[in-house]
Amino acid sequence: MQLIKVLKKIRSSKFFKNDHERTFLIKKNIFISLFLKGGSVIITFLLVPITINYIDSVQYGIWLTISSMIYWISVFDIGIGNGLKNEIARSIAVKDESNLKIFVSTSYAVLAIIAMFIFTIFYFVSFFFNWDNVLNISSKLNINIRLILLLFIGFFCLQFVLQLLDAVISAIQQVFMSSLILFIGQLIALIIIYILTLFVPGSLLLLVVVMAGSPLLVSIVATIYLYNTKLKKFAPSFHNIETKHIRNLLNVGGSFFFIQIAAMILIYTDNFIITRVLGPGAVTIYYIPFRLFSIISVLFSIIIIPYWSAFTDAYSTKDINWIRKNIKKLRMIWLFLSIFGIVIFIFSNFLYKVWIHDAVFIPVSLSFSMLLYVMVYTWQTLHVYFLNGIGKIRLQLIVVIIGAVINIPLSVYLGTNFGLPGIVYANTIVFLIMSVIFTIQYYKIVNQNAVRIWSK
Repeated sequence: MQLIKVLKKIRSSKFFKNDHERTFLIKKNIFISLFLKGGSVIITFLLVPITINYIDSVQYGIWLTISSMIYWISVFDIGIGNGLKNEIARSIAVKDESNLKIFVSTSYAVLAIIAMFIFTIFYFVSFFFNWDNVLNISSKLNINIRLILLLFIGFFCLQFVLQLLDAVISAIQQVFMSSLILFIGQLIALIIIYILTLFVPGSLLLLVVVMAGSPLLVSIVATIYLYNTKLKKFAPSFHNIETKHIRNLLNVGGSFFFIQIAAMILIYTDNFIITRVLGPGAVTIYYIPFRLFSIISVLFSIIIIPYWSAFTDAYSTKDINWIRKNIKKLRMIWLFLSIFGIVIFIFSNFLYKVWIHDAVFIPVSLSFSMLLYVMVYTWQTLHVYFLNGIGKIRLQLIVVIIGAVINIPLSVYLGTNFGLPGIVYANTIVFLIMSVIFTIQYYKIVNQNAVRIWSK
């Protein structure tokens, strides 16, 4: 009840006065998410030194590599989540909500089948790999890495299905609820990890249980609660599953699937490449500045995420002026955050000292490369969210796939010759090229002169 009262006061404040309903929802999501995401960022920063002290930097690097590798599996939702989000947002915009429960129910059924298939395949295939060699793990560590992988992927497959809740929440422009769920899950993990450091010897296995299990538990509770209250009209059920609607979800979702695969290769292969080229310990060195400068991308994501479905709504109702106006606002925000990133770089050595003390040494060259990467990545994200929201993703699909193919050999080459900064520069180069292309496509679409591949 208190939250409802706060939201009503926010709606009547000068900051929100005379706003279009679409704009109000965006501002509300940003306003609330700033506090929740801010809390999540603080928790993430606290978890790094606590976790490193609980195990050690090498095992922590193994954890980061495993979590990023397993996260690739999320792309195998074959774009269902993004397809569902666009379908719900479009249906609400044009006031045709007759098939909402069918779309949601069918999406959950498809993902449940995929999750069971993934776990079964991984379970049997895992017997044929020497995971210590794959992850470049020393035999002295005496870790049952296969058991850890199976446990982690089991948690992940459950979360894989439950993540559809985020798509529904985002489609109705209530993404602050996703931030709340994430915050609670991270807070529980932080508390448990801290208790473990006091009473239980370091264990990578226990770390996996806590870090993967805590968010899963919160997601289960949130899913049950929300579908029985606020999201009741979207609640999935067995009798609403209709396979004929899978094709509708995949019309856009299929392209998202391949984009997600390419994006995973672009972003989440870094830890694996670092492990193979420079060793697991280097992953921890890479992760520290990555996490520091991710403050910029996290802040930008808080702002940009509510715009996805808002762009869907605006484009469906042909409100191009609203799109132009808000893209300009987002670019000014990008500029401000880039300046903030430069300030972080200037004081980065001091911030590392306060944060992790002398646990890991971070070269200035790595911090500088990370600053450039974040600036380019957020500019690219700005225009990608517009294109994703309006479903114009054919050109993006082609460009991202080409970028993913180029990125791996470029990262290996630059990483071998220039170390960790070289790997970051490889990503920056690829995202810079994509940024230019997507910016041009945006102008062509809003100026209504996009033809051929530029209109797809």
